[in-house]
Formats: sequence, C-alpha cells, structure tokens
Amino acid sequence: VLMGRKNYDSIPLKYRPLANRTNIVITRDTGYNEDGAVIFHSIPEGVEYAKNLGSEKLFIIGGGQIYSQTLHMVNKIYLTIVDAEFDGDAFFPEMDMKQWNLMKSWQHEKDEKNKFDMQFYQYQRQQNK
Repeated sequence: VLMGRKNYDSIPLKYRPLANRTNIVITRDTGYNEDGAVIFHSIPEGVEYAKNLGSEKLFIIGGGQIYSQTLHMVNKIYLTIVDAEFDGDAFFPEMDMKQWNLMKSWQHEKDEKNKFDMQFYQYQRQQNK
C-alpha cells in the first residue's frame, strides 16, 4: 500500500503498520521515520520500490493529495462511499467518468461491525482505441 504521511499518521497506532503488506509512506519531511514503514519523498520513488519488490498490485490508499497526484497513473479504482456525513480535510478527486467503465457495484448495509451503510464500486480505465 502507498499512502501519504498524514494518512499513515491517522491510522490508530494499534493498526500501524498495516499488517501483511508493505507500507510505503510518502512525505516531504526528510526527517520522518516510522518503524515498519518504508519512507520515500516522492511518489515515483515509492512506485518504483513497489515494482522492484515484484508486487502485482499497488493499492494507493490516500490521502487526498496522493489521490490527486496518482489518479492519472492508475487503471483500476476500488471506491467506497460511506452513507454518513463526516468532518474531513481530505477528499477523493473528481473523476472524469468518460475515462472509466463501471465493472461492478454492490451495497453493504450497516451491521454489528459497520455503523453505516456503504456502496462499493469497481472502475476500470477505458482503453484508448
């Protein structure tokens, strides 16, 4: 997974680093260090690191600036919409829907593990013809 530093810092300590995956954190802070995470100072460096690991997939998990800077690079999007209002300072960027095909969508109703209803969408970038 690749994420920005603020996004990484927002993950509760008991879940950091995210288990069973390499945690790639992008930050401009050259003094930033976090046990269990691999730190880079540019997105291309982090992507290249993942490629060199032989990763089949790299999940970009936020925050807003990272999404905005990588949206042009991805060919698949897994988008979750949570049916609730939150105070927040990071948002997923606007997508040009002409560039994307909806491959799958499904809904999950709130339950004992999830406080809110959610919708899930899987998009694939359209191929240039």
